[in-house]
Amino acid sequence: ALQALQQKQETLAQAASQPSMPSVAEQARIEAIQKAKMNQISATEAQAAAKDVMDTYKQLEQDLAMPLAEKTSHLKDERLKLMRRISTLTKEARAAYDALYPDMVNRPLIIVAKSPDDDMRAVANRIDAQGSLDELQGIMSPCAQFHNEREAEKKELQIVQSMNNLDEESRALSRMSPEERLTYDRNMAEEYGFKKEQLATNIKQAGKINRNTYPFEAINISPTERQAGIHRPTVLGTAVSGLLGGLLGAVPGVGASPITVGRV
Repeated sequence: ALQALQQKQETLAQAASQPSMPSVAEQARIEAIQKAKMNQISATEAQAAAKDVMDTYKQLEQDLAMPLAEKTSHLKDERLKLMRRISTLTKEARAAYDALYPDMVNRPLIIVAKSPDDDMRAVANRIDAQGSLDELQGIMSPCAQFHNEREAEKKELQIVQSMNNLDEESRALSRMSPEERLTYDRNMAEEYGFKKEQLATNIKQAGKINRNTYPFEAINISPTERQAGIHRPTVLGTAVSGLLGGLLGAVPGVGASPITVGRV
């Protein structure tokens, strides 16, 4: 009995020495208090950081306010000087242009800055012009090849543009009423009839000019050259071809190159 009493006392002493476990409600309350303390600490730190940023911004604003105002004033003065200089140069260029070309007075004058691309474009145009001459003379030079490639690209672009125009016209026609479509067809028929009459008149006039002013020269081509397809235009033949091409090219909506007319 004495030993049992001693064991019971030891058990009670051990239980008293160990901390009691909190309940679920107490544990939740403790966690809520700790979380609130952490949030309060985070909010305090955030407020302190925001205050530091605002103080730094205000200091920078004070440091830069005066230099920015001075720089802005300086830039405005520079812009005013440049505008006055441009105005003076524009008036001088206008006066010089009007003196050289009196018939172009009061016409718009557009000044474009020149770039290296303009030089390359000028070189390409000169090569194309030389290639056109070589093609007329039957010389298959690199310039003539460049000219043919450029003409092929132009034709391809014209075909693409024509297809786009046809698509747009088709969409426009689909939106027309029967009365609008009839009016459109009549107007187009009148326009093409006028172009046909004008083209016939120009061809007759070109034929009269050729017979009276530029008689064709006889072109002697050997059978070997004829089999090879060699074309050797003469000076008068080339001149007549250019005249025909110019007359046909003047017709609205109709164009023909001197090369094509000369070969026809």
